[in-house]
Amino acid sequence: MKKLLLITSLLTIALTGTGQIKIGPEGGLNISNYHFPSIQRPYGSYPVIGFRLGIIADLAIAGDNCYLQPGVLYAHNGTTLQQNSYTLTASGHYMSVKTIEVSMNVLYKFGNPGNSRFFIGGGIYGGKNIHSDAIYINSSSFDIGGGINAGFELKQGLLFRATAQKGFLTPRSYNITVQSSNIVLTAGYLFNRNRAGGVSGKLPDNLMQ
Repeated sequence: MKKLLLITSLLTIALTGTGQIKIGPEGGLNISNYHFPSIQRPYGSYPVIGFRLGIIADLAIAGDNCYLQPGVLYAHNGTTLQQNSYTLTASGHYMSVKTIEVSMNVLYKFGNPGNSRFFIGGGIYGGKNIHSDAIYINSSSFDIGGGINAGFELKQGLLFRATAQKGFLTPRSYNITVQSSNIVLTAGYLFNRNRAGGVSGKLPDNLMQ
């Protein structure tokens, strides 16, 4: 997790010097679930609704269409473990997990800069749990996974995104394996930054004359 955070930071710093960088907040709805491959029926896990909030950067890496988007965010994940259509309330079978996540996505944006554009992309993430009230999910475990996303970015900087994530790791606790998945609906805003660190934008017409 520390290595991924360090790589993300170094890439952001390095690429900032090559051109414009956009930075801004992103947050929204997080529909999360944990699957338990080692638990047999009649048990089943069901998604719960939480939220996520963080900061992303947006860097052009190839022409006007390919972009790198690193990010750091807080995610409220969880799941509900059920049996025979009723919720087991003992021993924390409603599971709330709080995670710090570092992501690295590559996006392709259709159209030209300065216009509103659709985008699609994918990438990887690393997550570190900072709290868990679940028996089967360790409060200090790590997760690594991948995801795909698509959305729409307005020329003013406002963006909307849908993301699907799946964890690659299956950490084991109490001899039970766990695997995460998320469906995320977020909105964000990207502020233009120039290489000097100021807010970029066009000067008023009377100053250009």
